[in-house]
Amino acid sequence: SVFAVYLDQAHTFNRLTMNAANIWVLAGGMPYAIGVAVGMVLAAASGLALSIFIARSRRAGPEFILLAACVSLMLMPYLLPKMHERYFYAFELASIALACLNPRYVPFAVIAQVDGVLSYLAFENGIVLGVLPAALCNSLLVYYLV
Repeated sequence: SVFAVYLDQAHTFNRLTMNAANIWVLAGGMPYAIGVAVGMVLAAASGLALSIFIARSRRAGPEFILLAACVSLMLMPYLLPKMHERYFYAFELASIALACLNPRYVPFAVIAQVDGVLSYLAFENGIVLGVLPAALCNSLLVYYLV
């Protein structure tokens, strides 16, 4: 029954985004079934490409590991459909740690925090006007991180 919880929850909502500032905010008119299939393929292909890149990379050390973690933590909820705003929380925290290791990542951490607040406002107060700007900023973060 523990494993069935997640399978049951997958059928609870029929929306491509649940206030998550991801690509599916920008693809509002896409049919649900097509969006889910496209999102799963995009996320799987991106995860595989990221894994291959990390495995072949000659870089090592805490900064590279944390950067790779940040890319993964940002990329998966950004590409996967049916994500809630809370799935970016791990990236928001990891981006602060990355900024502490290397100050050039401070803008990423600041943008991540602002995007998180804008997304959480949609959940807490029903203020959805900030989700689109947050999704656009997350698009820039994905571009620069990758």
